[in-house]
Amino acid sequence: MSCGQTLSIDEAGAGLTIDCPKCGLPVVVPSPPKTIAPAKVQTSPPVPPAVNDKDTKKCPFCDETIKKGARVCRFCGRDLVPPLTHTAEAAQSNPPASSQGRKKTPLLVAVALVILAIIVGAVVLKQQRSVPDSFKREAREFLAKADRLTLATSAGVNYSEYKENALDVISSFRTLSETWPVNGVVGQFKLGQAVEYWAGSLVAWQFYDASRTGDMDTFNQLREQVSHFLARAETDYPALESEVKEGDQSRYASILMTAASLKYAEGRQELLPSVKE
Repeated sequence: MSCGQTLSIDEAGAGLTIDCPKCGLPVVVPSPPKTIAPAKVQTSPPVPPAVNDKDTKKCPFCDETIKKGARVCRFCGRDLVPPLTHTAEAAQSNPPASSQGRKKTPLLVAVALVILAIIVGAVVLKQQRSVPDSFKREAREFLAKADRLTLATSAGVNYSEYKENALDVISSFRTLSETWPVNGVVGQFKLGQAVEYWAGSLVAWQFYDASRTGDMDTFNQLREQVSHFLARAETDYPALESEVKEGDQSRYASILMTAASLKYAEGRQELLPSVKE
């Protein structure tokens, strides 16, 4: 309004002419501004994605195009996977022979090992049973003599008594070795070494007597033999090395007797299971 008067008129009075209550001049009530609707944007219909014929198939019931891997038609709802035949069910319940073979392999190996153990055990048992009774009897007699000799050695003996018993044991073992079974009996090698040490102890005793009496011929003849036996004893039982002292001939026989007893114990342990009654 030119006079500055502000009027509030309802939309129903749009287009009417009224007098201004302040200045009296006629005033035309304006119409409200029209709202312009936004223009519609015409869009193209959506283009379906390209479908590869290799990935589709026709439904056998409604002839609609569906995905090749579909199990149910999305148009008619029919089940497209046929029920398993008896052949297919049998194939699923019975895996291929190759897989069965792989599963059975550990079992077959275990069975083979058990059979092998039984065979080996039977062979060993047969060998033990095949040991002649005469050999068992002679072996037990030898072990009894050797046991007495080792016991006497630890208790202390004089040369004459020791020599007699040692020669008896040596002779008994030589006779036993002639009838020793080829298979199924062990201990012969270690018992043979024990017999050699017993024989060496007799040589060492003679060597000591020669040094004590001044028999230099015998002393020089036996020196090399005694040195050989002592060197072997040190190799088999290093603990004996500290007992071997140059010039102490009185100790040599005792050292070799100890080596004989140790080696005999090893051989006896191997032989005894084969000659028990």
